[in-house]
Amino acid sequence: MRYFLFYSLFVICILCQNSFGAENAPSAAIIFEVHNILSELRPLNINELTATFEKSTDFDSNNVAAIENLNSWNVFHEVDAYVGYKIYFEFYADVEGEWQFDFVYDAGIASGVLVDKKVILFSDLDMFIDPAKPIVKKVTLAKGWHKFEFLALENCCGAPIRFRVKKPNSDEFKIVSESELQLRKVTQ
Repeated sequence: MRYFLFYSLFVICILCQNSFGAENAPSAAIIFEVHNILSELRPLNINELTATFEKSTDFDSNNVAAIENLNSWNVFHEVDAYVGYKIYFEFYADVEGEWQFDFVYDAGIASGVLVDKKVILFSDLDMFIDPAKPIVKKVTLAKGWHKFEFLALENCCGAPIRFRVKKPNSDEFKIVSESELQLRKVTQ
């Protein structure tokens, strides 16, 4: 009996080390960053919006498995005021053709989406996108890997972010997630 208890404790210790050790980095491919941006200057184009993030060095980062219900509070338990949201990943288009993305988010200052460094959405308006009326954008993609990047500046009270995708010849939008798309991490 003592041998069994000793062995059980030994196995539990090994499992705990593997679960909580330094090697346990999140493996999800979608990177979600929340930047502290204390400015209400409105970028006039995607280049100015991108430059705002390039200058930012004060941010939290986490890997997530899906783009659903994301904001500073839900991921980092921090207030959604004067923040910049950056979401990026690579995805594999397994079908060539017209892909559709629908976006739900809150950006009080500006927002933009790039696919393969091409702008598919830019706004310098205060936008709260209702989940019942998402913004839908289309992009024609060749079969292969593509880079996706979302940038948004929010001065107050950011609502949760949700992105969905509809593949060519599909009838419905599905949450952008590891279960719906083949994803891989991208370094900036």
